[in-house]
Amino acid sequence: MTHNNTCLVLLLFLIFFVTPTAGSVSTVLPILSKTAPYADIPTQGSPNWGGIDREFLQAGHNERIRQNGTIYQIRFAVVNTSVLEQFNFTIWRQNGSNFDMVATTNNLIDNISNGINLITLSSPINGVQEGDFYGYRIKASENSLYAYYNINHVAYYKDGGATSKKNYDWKGNFANNIFVIDIFMEKPNMVFIGDSIISGFPAHRSFITEATTITDIPSTIENHWGIKVNKSYQNMGYAAQTTSQINNRFNSDVISLSPEFVLIEGGVNDVINNASTQEILVNWESMVQKAHNNNITPVIMLILPYTGGSDQQLNTIMYINEQLINISKKYSPSLVVDARCYVGLSRPSGPSGNCWDIKASYTSDGLHYNSAGHERIAQAIKDSFNSTNSSTPPGITTQPSSQTVNAGQAATFSVVATGTAPLTYQWQKNNVNITGAVSPMYTTPATILSDSGSTYRVIVTNSAGSTTSNAATLTVNPATAINLIINPGFESGTASWLFYTNGVGTFSPFSPGYGGSSNAAKLAFISIGTSMQLYQTGVTLEPNTRYRLSFAAYSTKGHDLKVNLIKHVAPFTNYGLYQPINLGTSWQSFTIEFTTSGFVGTVRDGRLQFWFAGTGFAAAGDIYYIDDVRLEKVISATVPPTITTQPSSQSVNAGQIASFSVVATGTAPLTYQWQKNSVNIAGAVSPMYTTPATILSDSGSTYRVIVTNSAGSTTSTAATLTVNPATAINLIINPGFESGTASWLFYTNGVGTFSPSPPGYGGSSNAAKLAFISIGTNMQLYQTGVNLEPNTRYRLSFAAYSTKGHDLKVNLIKHVAPFTNYGLYQPINLGTSWQSFTIEFTTSGFAGTVRDGRLQFWFAGTGFAAAGDIYYIDNMELEKV
Repeated sequence: MTHNNTCLVLLLFLIFFVTPTAGSVSTVLPILSKTAPYADIPTQGSPNWGGIDREFLQAGHNERIRQNGTIYQIRFAVVNTSVLEQFNFTIWRQNGSNFDMVATTNNLIDNISNGINLITLSSPINGVQEGDFYGYRIKASENSLYAYYNINHVAYYKDGGATSKKNYDWKGNFANNIFVIDIFMEKPNMVFIGDSIISGFPAHRSFITEATTITDIPSTIENHWGIKVNKSYQNMGYAAQTTSQINNRFNSDVISLSPEFVLIEGGVNDVINNASTQEILVNWESMVQKAHNNNITPVIMLILPYTGGSDQQLNTIMYINEQLINISKKYSPSLVVDARCYVGLSRPSGPSGNCWDIKASYTSDGLHYNSAGHERIAQAIKDSFNSTNSSTPPGITTQPSSQTVNAGQAATFSVVATGTAPLTYQWQKNNVNITGAVSPMYTTPATILSDSGSTYRVIVTNSAGSTTSNAATLTVNPATAINLIINPGFESGTASWLFYTNGVGTFSPFSPGYGGSSNAAKLAFISIGTSMQLYQTGVTLEPNTRYRLSFAAYSTKGHDLKVNLIKHVAPFTNYGLYQPINLGTSWQSFTIEFTTSGFVGTVRDGRLQFWFAGTGFAAAGDIYYIDDVRLEKVISATVPPTITTQPSSQSVNAGQIASFSVVATGTAPLTYQWQKNSVNIAGAVSPMYTTPATILSDSGSTYRVIVTNSAGSTTSTAATLTVNPATAINLIINPGFESGTASWLFYTNGVGTFSPSPPGYGGSSNAAKLAFISIGTNMQLYQTGVNLEPNTRYRLSFAAYSTKGHDLKVNLIKHVAPFTNYGLYQPINLGTSWQSFTIEFTTSGFAGTVRDGRLQFWFAGTGFAAAGDIYYIDNMELEKV
């Protein structure tokens, strides 16, 4: 590149990054965005505003300043500067019913011309707060400005100017006129856009188009969030809007502000107004896509609880939320905020853990939130950033395994999953949610034979998505039990059975029986009576005990019967079984479980009775067949524990946790004791054990569990933990300049160039080359947008030299004024050949994670760069220790 071309590049750089200020030398400005008012500078007409000597306060809600921070620029239009003598821009803050002036510029007349003026303030106005008002003092020999009338705008004015800067009553003269002054502050970290939830209704009203001043800024979600994370924001909430309306203003209210993040909220108003889910989701995806296409990270707030909604509406909202999670996966990076269970509680008529209704302490109308509710939502947003900036969707490393138990025993299913915490679990039986089954392990109630063949699976979810496990099958075998019925299959003919009818009928054995057995009971009814029964007496029963009756039967006419278990003699007390049975005209088997009642202590006078009299039961000419009668106590034999799924070995990075689990069967209750290297771990007494954060010395440790019940104990195989060194993430983009100058900025108020130059340190492809032609007071190479955690140890390493052996400084600072030092301020003694440097330091000067760090190499000052110096820098690494 020739010297002339170098100068041209430098000139273009300065034009792009440096904006002239009012009455000052050049300065580097951050990226700015408009913070007030919610109006555009109108097409100018004849001057109609300003008077001879007046001061104004733009008092409409939509003229309020929407952001904390520093005002760097203002923009406004002047029709006739020739009559203008004084123009001061002012900031006022409400103090009760009056106002205090908190800032004013000098007279800007020398910087004003006809038309639209963009003025960079020579002294930026610091300490501006969300909700402050702006105004202006003007002196002119006649009207010099153009204002327009609009009912949504409010201005107070005072001839001769305000007489006091403190506790001044502005409300004497009032007009619905507006003279628009655009105010520019550093772009917000996040814009919040949505409906009344975002605006803060009812305690706070929108700054967008409302003239009202119902204002409680500290109660809003945004204010709570801003305090928690020390970030700037703009509130673009507007009550009663649908996703279509929010989408229609997305470009003006989000894209034009160039934030790093946009939190998008909305959807309840659509559901209330019966909009289709397709329409709602199209609007949502349109907004997410616009943000993504403009390098703004979308933050999707799932639709919040709604106490006033019907079950149908809440099911619709739940479906929309599931689809919003899917949309987030299409536009990476994006975040999902699920604040539902931060502010909600489960509705009994909804699915498990639904959080459909708002907790009463957080709402007054079942839809909107008070300050306490807004604080919880703000916390959910903060937590989502902490957990999803590097979110990994859940993955299942150990699937649930199929289980076999005897009737009356419990079965346990478990899963081991990985992914960004927190993980949530929902177990399903036959694809239907099991209420309360929301942990990595699920234990069934005591099983019955009809449970056999059921499938169990679990859905694991986090903010990055969800996954469903394989289905495990439960097999339930009959428990070994004693049949209390004598001659149950009538192999001994009619022995031990009695037949009675006060009509006419016969009872005899009949071959073949059920399933080809040798015999069955045959009951032929010739004429019908009021008492017709087949029964067996002397049945021994225990009180309050679970029994199971099974038999096979049919009738030639498909008529029914009843089975009863009663006291054999008067008063014929029922012993817990009274069951009509719907028969067919071919063999069927029947099973009934019941609990004995009506007696205390063991009885031996039970009568098992098949009853045939009554409407719908036996008729003349009916023939009934009965076989394979079993009456047995439902028992659960004591079975020693058996491990069906052993713990599996785990591999993690240092600082991560590891989870081991076991699945065991046997008679409940089962107890567990985990061991590390064969030594008991205090408190590790559940089927799953999660280690503390691992360290390298944990590598090679073994973990096993002893499972015990009343019948004995068993010890699992040992699983091995492997701990790998933690992989540090370099926070610097293009650290070796392989992509040229991408992501790096060079500034000098002298003359110099910045370019890639091969070879780099150690023979790498490139290094940064900084040639200083003439020296200035501000010379730096820097990268912005560095993410840092507070009070955390970091390590910076790089290689460098200068052709004259002059030094440099490395600093880590806040990218924008007041340029707070973030913990690194280090002179570096360079030589005339490559050297590598490593510095460890602890971050300071901020609370909460920041994303506005500037890593800066500084060359100005005594002992640093001189005219003709060339510096080479390469192999940059900034990583958490």
